[in-house]
Amino acid sequence: MPIVVTTGGPMDNMAILSRGETLTYRDMVDQISDELDDTNDTYLPQIQNAVLAAIRFCAREPFYFNRNREAVLATKPGYSCYDARDNATLAAFGSIHAVYCEADGQIFALKREPAEDLELLAGSNVMMGLPCLYGFFGQKLCLYPVPDKIYTIRLLLNPAALPAIKSAAEASPWFTEAFDLIKARAKYDIYKDILKDAPLAAAAFNDFREQWAALQAETSRRAGAGRLRATQF
Repeated sequence: MPIVVTTGGPMDNMAILSRGETLTYRDMVDQISDELDDTNDTYLPQIQNAVLAAIRFCAREPFYFNRNREAVLATKPGYSCYDARDNATLAAFGSIHAVYCEADGQIFALKREPAEDLELLAGSNVMMGLPCLYGFFGQKLCLYPVPDKIYTIRLLLNPAALPAIKSAAEASPWFTEAFDLIKARAKYDIYKDILKDAPLAAAAFNDFREQWAALQAETSRRAGAGRLRATQF
């Protein structure tokens, strides 16, 4: 017996979704409020706090949009410590993954030491030459021995400290690249801590894990994981 399907014809008034739309903090809060059916904004403060808490939690993981980045710094003879005045990039990152020094066509990896110790060492027992130690504290990079000439220092910074959200309408990679991840984490916190709904909290946490895995896979794909590459380090 044949199956007959009757359609309603073209939907002339159907809204067309815009590709590449820039999503914002306001979009995130509005969508969570809608999914919670919070028509009276009863939980608006909690939703706002949950979104920001979700970003802080997820910022610990280096995804493709906040992963290792390289900064290049030229040393100055007789100067041990460097900050944003020497390279503005130092003010935008919270930690350094590795530091390398280029000298005479070769690249050397520097060993990490507490920056405070290096600063005191450079001030009390000055030794000048090729840097072999580094420290990073308070967005200040310290090298020892104190550079005796201009060297090229390459820093791998990870993860990136993305700019703080200053406006509800401001675009952020956490919303343009990880909207579903942050939303799922925020809903999980709300269901668990505010609404005390264990089944919905579990469902939101499953969504969060799925989005986390998807972003990790995308990060690996963009990094070319699984292929060997030649490197000079």
